[in-house]
Amino acid sequence: MTTDFESISRSVARAGLPRMRNVNAVVQRWEILALLLVSSLLQILLANYLVQALYVDVPLILVLYVAWYSKPGRAAAAGTLFGLAQDAIRRTTFLGVNGLSKTLVGFAASYLSRTLRLEDLFSRAIMMVVVSLVDSGIVYSMMLLFQQPISDDYWLTGLVKAGVTGLVGGIGSRLYDRFKFPRKDFRRVNA
Repeated sequence: MTTDFESISRSVARAGLPRMRNVNAVVQRWEILALLLVSSLLQILLANYLVQALYVDVPLILVLYVAWYSKPGRAAAAGTLFGLAQDAIRRTTFLGVNGLSKTLVGFAASYLSRTLRLEDLFSRAIMMVVVSLVDSGIVYSMMLLFQQPISDDYWLTGLVKAGVTGLVGGIGSRLYDRFKFPRKDFRRVNA
């Protein structure tokens, strides 16, 4: 009797969230490319028409989303793609600085997602604020290393960017989860 209970509890634990069942099946390659295209188009539109909206780090939000639902290698590759696209569009730093920072962030966030439960809006928003500050720190270090000019208000801008990115990213990731993993209504019973 106890062996049946143990086998059932193991199978229920294995079922878990979609990201734990089959990690590679949750974020497909075509989905990463589609998100990259959407991110790039959104950055181009924002840079040309609404410059203040560039405080939202869309590539970072999408890299974190991919990292939460995929393996570290795929998250790092997505970080590289999103960061290089961000560097090519914004042209504010050397090509590859954001690519490196997003690669490191994606790789680390994928491992972090295995230990931290980021199910609710508040925890995702806080995590995005912290990761955005880490990303700004990596970019700052790389700019110091390459002896690039850094604005006096870099960290103030980084704090504002982290707050806005955390808020928009927390809400956006929850909405995308609702779209990708719709809730099932088990209350309906056919009579």
